[in-house]
Amino acid sequence: AEAVIVELTQNEIQASWLDAKAKLSYDDGDMSVRGTANIRLQKDTLIWMSVKKLGFEVARLQVTTDSVYVLDRINSMYGIFDLGYLEKTYNLPADFQLLQTVILGNAWFPDRTNPTVQSTPEAFILSEKTPMRQLSYRIHSSTFRLEEMSVAEPLTNRSVRLQLGKYL
Repeated sequence: AEAVIVELTQNEIQASWLDAKAKLSYDDGDMSVRGTANIRLQKDTLIWMSVKKLGFEVARLQVTTDSVYVLDRINSMYGIFDLGYLEKTYNLPADFQLLQTVILGNAWFPDRTNPTVQSTPEAFILSEKTPMRQLSYRIHSSTFRLEEMSVAEPLTNRSVRLQLGKYL
């Protein structure tokens, strides 16, 4: 497992700027939303995101190292908040470096406690379990690029799955 982590870390995406598109899907049992996002990132400085539903912009965010600027077109709201706003409102980690890591498609290792690895001809499956969190990474066997990342929190019944690909 450590050898896979070393290779994965050495092959992390290092970009000064990133321009990406994402398909978003959110479901909390009460509300289900799907849309697309255009994301621009300037390393260690800014993250811009425009979220669209049915071709219309519904929200725009700008995240800096200490603040979040939100334009919510559906609820006609605009606000400037500290990073803790993301954690309070959307239950997302309030850490710029973590958001940047995930947007770049790099792996996140919060605990690093006894990861296990399974090997297939196409990929390595790296897993890590703690009472608070279950992480799973699918890593391409020849490029050592992250193809999929899943994070589950059994105590809060929350999970997120990122499918990454089409690196240009």
